[in-house]
Amino acid sequence: MFINARELNNGQHIESDVCIIGAGAANITIAREYIGTSANVVLLESGGLEFDKKTQSLYDVKNIGLPSFGLNVNRLRYFGGTTRMTDNPKTGVVDENCKLNYVSNLYIAGSSLFPTIGYANPTLTIVTLALRLADHTRSLVKG
Repeated sequence: MFINARELNNGQHIESDVCIIGAGAANITIAREYIGTSANVVLLESGGLEFDKKTQSLYDVKNIGLPSFGLNVNRLRYFGGTTRMTDNPKTGVVDENCKLNYVSNLYIAGSSLFPTIGYANPTLTIVTLALRLADHTRSLVKG
């Protein structure tokens, strides 16, 4: 089911067991792993079902570093290192289960878990980590 949040009544809310924010490779994988379970899952994504110039304009940025394609040129936007996975909260943001340090029920998936991005497309590793995270979170959700 698709719900356009712009059409919700003021003050109306949606309840779920699991809320997934963003529809990249990792989060689509996690959402699909809940198919057939009793968990009520919400997947939030900006924009709509069609190309939206206003939403895409969020990717318009000024590059002040090495020359590269703009973020609005292609869908290969892999940012690494922003939510680094580590076993030490002093050197990273999430633990081995992708759980945000110091927050009991917030998990992060995607390429931001990597310390850096190498030369190869990271999608297979992203999806593998997402499957692992889905297994972990399913064990925490009743049903």
